[in-house]
Amino acid sequence: MTLLLLACTDPVTDDTSAPTDDSSGIVDDTGDTDQPVDADGDGVFSDEDCDDEDASIYPGATEVCDGKNTGCADDWEGDAGLVTWDGDDDWSEAFAEGGAFTLDQPGTLRVCEGEWPVELFVEAEVTIEGPEDDVVLDGMNGWTPVTADDPDAVLTLRGLEIVNGEASNLVPDEGFTGGGGLFCHEATLTLEEVVIEDSNAILGGGLFAQDCDLTIDDARVDDNTASSGGGAWLAWTTIEAIDFWLEGNVATQIGGGLGLYEVEGAMDDLHLAFNTAEAGGGASLQGDTRLSLTNAYAAEHSATVGSAMYLDGELELSFEGGKIKKNEASSAGGGLYSTGNATLVAQGTEFSENVAPDGGAVWLYTDTVTLDDVVMDENEATRGAAGWLQGTTATLSASRVRLNIAEVGGGFRLASPAVLSIVATDFSGNTPDDVQCAAGDSYTLGEAATTTCDGSSCE
Repeated sequence: MTLLLLACTDPVTDDTSAPTDDSSGIVDDTGDTDQPVDADGDGVFSDEDCDDEDASIYPGATEVCDGKNTGCADDWEGDAGLVTWDGDDDWSEAFAEGGAFTLDQPGTLRVCEGEWPVELFVEAEVTIEGPEDDVVLDGMNGWTPVTADDPDAVLTLRGLEIVNGEASNLVPDEGFTGGGGLFCHEATLTLEEVVIEDSNAILGGGLFAQDCDLTIDDARVDDNTASSGGGAWLAWTTIEAIDFWLEGNVATQIGGGLGLYEVEGAMDDLHLAFNTAEAGGGASLQGDTRLSLTNAYAAEHSATVGSAMYLDGELELSFEGGKIKKNEASSAGGGLYSTGNATLVAQGTEFSENVAPDGGAVWLYTDTVTLDDVVMDENEATRGAAGWLQGTTATLSASRVRLNIAEVGGGFRLASPAVLSIVATDFSGNTPDDVQCAAGDSYTLGEAATTTCDGSSCE
C-alpha cells in the first residue's frame, strides 16, 4: 500500500531572514556594515588607525610638535622636547643645543614643551607657536630671545613664554638697548596667549616696539626691569589690544608697567598692577599719543608723581569704564598726573582710595578735562583729595564725589587759573569741604550740586 503525505501551507510566506525587493526590483545589500574603512586616506584602516579622521595620524608616523599622538603610541603623553619647522622639518636637536636662528622664509615654527635657550631673528611672515603648555624661550640673561627687525617681518607669537631676556638690540638711532624679551622694529607683531617675564633693557624691559603694528590678544608682561618702560615701551606704534596685563614691573625713570610715546590705538581690559617708577608707576603717556581705554584697571602702584598714570604732551586719552584705585604717589597725582596740552575724557570710571600729598585721585595741569558719570570716593591728600586742578578747564557731570579726606579741599583744590563746571553731581561726606579755591574760600556743595568754580570762588 502506498501512503501519500501532503502538507498544507499558506501560499504567501513572510520570511524575514531573506532579502526583500523594493519597488525598483533591486535586492538590498545586507552585508556587514562594520567593515574597516580608511576615511582619511592615509593607507591605514580604522581598526588600526587611532584617528581615522586625520591623515597625519597613523601607527608608525613620525612624531612632530603638534600636540597630537601622531604615531598612535600607547604610552604617548605629549610632544615635549620636539621642535618642528613648517610641518615636518625636525629642529629639535638644534634647538636643544641652543644658539641663534634666522627665520627668513615664510612658515610656522612649532615649539613643544621645554626650556629652549635660543635667539630667534624673524625676517619673513612667520608664526611661532607652542601647541602645548610650558613652552619657554629662554634668553639665559644674555640675549633677547625674539627679534623682528625687518619691514618684511610679520610675526605671530602664540602660546609660549619668553623669560630671562637681556637686551641685545640697540634702539634705532640711539646708543642704548631696548626689548629684553622681545624686540620689534618696523614689523607687524601679533601676541596671543604670550607671557614675557624676568627680562631687562634700558627701554622696554620685557617688550620694545618702535614703528610697529601691534596686536595683542591675551598677553602678560610681568616682573621686568628697565630705565623707562619697565614692562613695555612702545613708540610711533599702532596698537589694538585685548586682555593686556602688566604686573610687578619696575622702571627707574618713567612708565613702570608701560611707556607710550606717539602711540595710537585702543585697549580693552588693560590691567596694570604693582608696577613702580619715578613717574607713571602703571603707565606713562607722552608726545602725540591718541589712546582709548575700555575697562582699564590700574591699582596698587607707587611713584613720585602719577602713580597709576603720568601724562605729558599734546595727547588725547579717553576712558570708558574701568577703575583707578589704591595707588599712592609721594608727591602728586595718586591716580593720574597730567601736564601739557592733553585732552582727557572719562566716562563711567572709578577713581577711589588713591593717596598723594597733592591731588589724591588726580593732579591736572592740562588743557581740557571731561568727567561724566565718574566715581571719586575715599581718596586722601593734603590738598585736593579728589583732585588738584590748575591751568585746566574741566567739566564734572552726573558724578559722585564722596568721603574724600584732605587738610584743604576734601573734594577739589582749584589753583589759579582753573575752571570747574559742575552739573548734577553728589558731593557728600568730604572732609573738610567740597571745593577749596586758590583765593582761600572753601565751599560745601551738597548732594546735587550744579555750579561753576574757579580759582577765586564758586558761583
